[in-house]
Amino acid sequence: MRGLARAPPPTPASRQLRLRQPGLHFCQATAIGAGARPAGRAGFRPRRGTWYIRASAAPPRRGLALDRERTPMAATRDTATSIGLLLLRLGAGGLLIYGHGLPKLFAWETRMHTFADPIGIGPAAGFWLVVFTETVCAGLVVLGWFTRVACVPPIVFFVIAAFVHHAGRPFRDQELALVFLFPYLCLLFTGAGRFALDAKWGPKLSFSGK
Repeated sequence: MRGLARAPPPTPASRQLRLRQPGLHFCQATAIGAGARPAGRAGFRPRRGTWYIRASAAPPRRGLALDRERTPMAATRDTATSIGLLLLRLGAGGLLIYGHGLPKLFAWETRMHTFADPIGIGPAAGFWLVVFTETVCAGLVVLGWFTRVACVPPIVFFVIAAFVHHAGRPFRDQELALVFLFPYLCLLFTGAGRFALDAKWGPKLSFSGK
């Protein structure tokens, strides 16, 4: 009969099925047990022990993911976004390593004991934490490996530098820390993109729940 198709008994009987029909983006199907009368089918007598499927072009409920084919435009947009994230990672991580991390590491004997201590953990401990942040964490960001985790220490460091160490000073003293802060905040939420080690081997961390 029109609009009905025979199907094996679902388990349980109230199970919601999903079909794809030509001309419909989404089709929600409900299993109907023997003896039930489908809506709009007056006089219909189902066979005993036979299950039917009633299809309706109802919109999908929130939270159900549809299997949509990727269009060329969507693929191009994803590639462009990943290229932008790659450039952001190379800039934020590379500049932090080359301009700050390596100079501190090469001059550790002279700078370790005179390093600033804004949070009271000692100059030596603070120095090595900063060196770790500006070399190891920045290097992970450049590679795109454990990117979101690697962004946390730089964010903490730049917040302390801008609002604790340079508190009460002119804005030009806080500006450099803020300039570095926002790229790492951005990468914390977006991730590294497709052109990164995270895309294949990294942890699947996401704020979107996908």
